[in-house]
Amino acid sequence: MVKYILPYKSYDDNQWLVEFDIPGYFGEPIPIRGVAGSACTIIFEGGGYDTGMWNYPLVDVSAQFEVYNQGQIDALEILSFNDKDCIVTVKRENEIKFKGFLVVDDLQVRYGQAPYVMSLNAKTGVGGLQDLEFKIFDASLGTRCPLNYFRRILMQQLGLDLPIRWSTSLRALNETISGEPFQSLRWAQYGDGILVNTATERIKYQSCGYIIEGLTKALQCRMFQSDGAWWVLGINEQLKDVLHYYECTNKIGLPIVTEHSRNSSKIIGNLEYPWIKEDTVISNYNGKSSIVVKYDQNQSDNILPNGGLDLWSTGNLMWWGVDNHSDLMMLQFDSITNRGGYSVELMNSSNYLRKFGLIRPLPIDAHTLYRFLSGFDQTINRSSILL
Repeated sequence: MVKYILPYKSYDDNQWLVEFDIPGYFGEPIPIRGVAGSACTIIFEGGGYDTGMWNYPLVDVSAQFEVYNQGQIDALEILSFNDKDCIVTVKRENEIKFKGFLVVDDLQVRYGQAPYVMSLNAKTGVGGLQDLEFKIFDASLGTRCPLNYFRRILMQQLGLDLPIRWSTSLRALNETISGEPFQSLRWAQYGDGILVNTATERIKYQSCGYIIEGLTKALQCRMFQSDGAWWVLGINEQLKDVLHYYECTNKIGLPIVTEHSRNSSKIIGNLEYPWIKEDTVISNYNGKSSIVVKYDQNQSDNILPNGGLDLWSTGNLMWWGVDNHSDLMMLQFDSITNRGGYSVELMNSSNYLRKFGLIRPLPIDAHTLYRFLSGFDQTINRSSILL
């Protein structure tokens, strides 16, 4: 149950409420008082490749609190919490704006005369998905589409039961897919986020972060939490005034999907975001006649090392093959490009042409460059070739 509540008003005169849900507590919520101007601050953290907020497909969100401990906060109890023991919910006029877990790492407790200022921090847990091993789901959730992977990881394994919303204009890298990709895409047969160790015949599932990040890249979008929901938006979707999106709210059973629209534009100076006239300065400058914009392109090589296509099982390639194995021999060699993985020598003992290529569909998070095959028609005559 909720043990602590932090009510406060923002500068725009909206009523906010922070709830600290602590397991094992039964009783009335205990009110605590926030420090003026810093009672609650919600921060979007891009992380990843640099410090830019939107430069990484998975955007973590944190909430920082400055409160007065007047003796009613059991600081030692908070220090004993595990990662997901305390759920923190931030509401604005009874609408959820943030939901995450209280972070006790680096939390300091002062032994002094009350009252004193205490700093608390909560995160959505997206940054910790890399350390959370994925657990396969059964047919009760439905097909192996991106929506059900997000439901399994975010709603069930992470434990934050918030609606999942994605824009209606999402496009997959493969434009030939029929239908809305978030529900129509299917994970490949050997793409269930698993690593196959052929030496020990052991299967180890990938991390939840690996799967979520791969899906967001394949759909050319980014994922973050905002306004009480998990959002999956295209790269430029957050710039639109009116956003059309699908929503799924149930975490068990087959997905129930509804369609909505939202006006994201806000007007400064009226009832939505009125001017704070205290210490305000109004300045007037000449308008710019032109703006020069420069773009830096960053072309990655393979997101997955070697595309994951160098896996062998019982002496045969798992992803590559030919139309007839009766007179073709494949031998495994070390890499000939110094990029890791393996190469293969193909030997055709017959007079018939054999075509060499992919025999399984690529996983939807694969991003493979084929430049090493340029100039090779993938047709093998009576000879041998090393790839």
